[in-house]
Amino acid sequence: MEWNQPYSKQQLRTNNDVTLYGEIVQIGAVKMDDGFNITDTFKVTVKPTVYKKMNKRVTRITGITDEVISNSGVDRDVAYKSFLNWCGEDSTFITWGDDDYDMLSKNMKFFGMGDDAPECYNLQCIYNYDTHCYGRQFSLDHAMETFNIESKLDRHDALNDAYFTALVCKKLKVKQGIENYDTVKEISMQSEDFLMRFQYEGYENPAQAMKDRSVIKSNCPFCNGRSKTVKKWKQGRHKYVILNKCRKHGFFISRIRFSKDEEKMVTANKNLYRLDDSNRDYFEEKFKEWTVV
Repeated sequence: MEWNQPYSKQQLRTNNDVTLYGEIVQIGAVKMDDGFNITDTFKVTVKPTVYKKMNKRVTRITGITDEVISNSGVDRDVAYKSFLNWCGEDSTFITWGDDDYDMLSKNMKFFGMGDDAPECYNLQCIYNYDTHCYGRQFSLDHAMETFNIESKLDRHDALNDAYFTALVCKKLKVKQGIENYDTVKEISMQSEDFLMRFQYEGYENPAQAMKDRSVIKSNCPFCNGRSKTVKKWKQGRHKYVILNKCRKHGFFISRIRFSKDEEKMVTANKNLYRLDDSNRDYFEEKFKEWTVV
C-alpha cells in the first residue's frame, strides 16, 4: 500500500481514538496459488478525504500526483470492497514488513470501517528465519539481492512491491513459516543476545511442562556445565523467565513460552540469552515488571 501524509504535525487528524499519520491512496496485490505461482493482480487508486492534497515528498517517491488521484481515484468504500471481493473468502495475506498492515488497521478504524483487519503474515520474519539473519529488519531490495532477483519495475508502487514480494516468496519456505509463525517471528527478531533454542514436546498443559526439570533447568550455553537457578518470573499468562548462573561464565537468561500442536498437546519453547554489561540495564528494568514465582 501507499499512503499520503500531512505536511506538518499540526495537520494531523484524530478520529475514533486513532491519529491518522497516513491516508491510503493506493492498494496493490498479487494473487498466488498453493505453489506460489502468480495467478492474478490487483491495483486501485483511492481518493483521499482527509489529506486531500498530495504531499510533494510522497509524490516524489511514489509518482502519485494530484492529477492521478483526480483522474483515476475511486471512493474508499468502493476500493476496499473491490479489493476484498478480488481476494475471495479463503485467502492468506502476506506483506513485507508490518507497515502496510498497521496502516490498513488504523485507516479502517479511523474511518469507522471496523478494526478487524485481515490476519496477515510478515514475510520479513520468514526471510530472516530461513536465511538465519536474525535481529534486523531487512528491506525488500535486500531480499531481492540475496536471491539475485532483478526487475526494471519502479519501486514504491503498490502493485510492483507486491510483485517483488511474490518473487521472494518463491525462494522461501513460506508454508512452513506460516504453520510455525509464532516461533518463526520470535526467533527472526532475536537480538544479538540470543544464544540458542530448545523445544520440549508432549505436555498436556503448561503447568505440567513447568514441572519437568529439563524445561526449567538449563546447562551453561558456553561450557555445557551445570548452572544454578537464581530466580524465576512469570511474564504474561504462559511465559516464564529464569535467571541462571554458571560458576565459570556468570549469568544468562532462559525465556520459556508455550505453543500447541494440531492435537492440542503443549510444546515448551525455551530460548537462552546472554546477560552482560551490554544488556544488563535492559533486563534489570524488565525484572521489576515481571511477577516473581
